[in-house]
Amino acid sequence: MRKKIIFIILIIAMCVSFAACEMKYNSEAPTATPVAEKSKNSSITMKDFYIIAKNKDETYNIKLLDKNKKVIDEFTVPKEPHVKELEKDVIQFIISYGSPFYTTYFYDTKANLISQAYDTPVLVDKGRIVIVEGNKLIVSDIFDKDLYYKEVERNFSQTVPPSSAILTAKFVNSDKLQIDYYEGEDFTEKSEIIDLSK
Repeated sequence: MRKKIIFIILIIAMCVSFAACEMKYNSEAPTATPVAEKSKNSSITMKDFYIIAKNKDETYNIKLLDKNKKVIDEFTVPKEPHVKELEKDVIQFIISYGSPFYTTYFYDTKANLISQAYDTPVLVDKGRIVIVEGNKLIVSDIFDKDLYYKEVERNFSQTVPPSSAILTAKFVNSDKLQIDYYEGEDFTEKSEIIDLSK
């Protein structure tokens, strides 16, 4: 038990140190607008659906726009977001706090859907997101948990953040998720294919 407490304190101290170092370097770096890539499958660029502005207090304001340039939502984030496009006209906003910590939001530009904020997810693929909360692996639809939501309990090793207990994750198909993870206090490596249809 004492080893576990020391390990957790050590991880937290390292994360705080990394975050402090990143803050120092980011405050000295020149401000840059995130690079927007044009999707191969889309005739409209991602930049047509959002505006990012830096505020005087060093935070960033994100405005989400519909196809008619009408603002459908607006929120403030503490750091400059990285922006990338996923499949099916979905934009992902990533706010990094120093590896491995980040918060992410998603915006479906066709349906004008905005996701909740997710902290350090394990996997985002096929319209689903995989996160870890304690000993629960949660797989859900990015935008609507009523459409798809599954919880799987395992004896994941206690890590900071919890998603660090998962080494790799990938969907084998729509009903099967393959994960490699640390289990228990001894951080035993395990590999498993989880049947999500049950």
